[in-house]
Amino acid sequence: MTWEKVNAAIKADYPGVAHIDTSDLQKLIRERRGLVLIDVRESEEYQISHIPGAVHVSSFNTIARNNTDPAVLIVAYCSVGLRSAKFISELQKSGFINAYNLRGSVFEWANQHMELIGAGGRTRKVHPYNTRWGSLLNTELHQYPQ
Repeated sequence: MTWEKVNAAIKADYPGVAHIDTSDLQKLIRERRGLVLIDVRESEEYQISHIPGAVHVSSFNTIARNNTDPAVLIVAYCSVGLRSAKFISELQKSGFINAYNLRGSVFEWANQHMELIGAGGRTRKVHPYNTRWGSLLNTELHQYPQ
């Protein structure tokens, strides 16, 4: 598994989805720009760690029902970007015009040593999802539920 293959698959499956890089997201967070940051992974993945300020949402219907402004800035992520690209695609179909997928998602964020938080506060660990996808996450960052 390589990032090139993952990014090519995302582009092929979700060609209309816009992306934002980790450095651009970090800048938005640092500048405290208004955005809705969404973690679409499973609860056990989110519990181990997530990007500060992210809310856990497993269905795009939750956002569509609770957010009346389709122009709000939304950034979604998962482990590598496939699940979040699907999520953003569904939001776009519902009329959300300012929705982005985080390129490389939480794995790339963690690989770049950007801040993560978990149940116990700051952490460096990330749920690797499975062996195949986990190969894209630096091995010293892996943590499965206990």
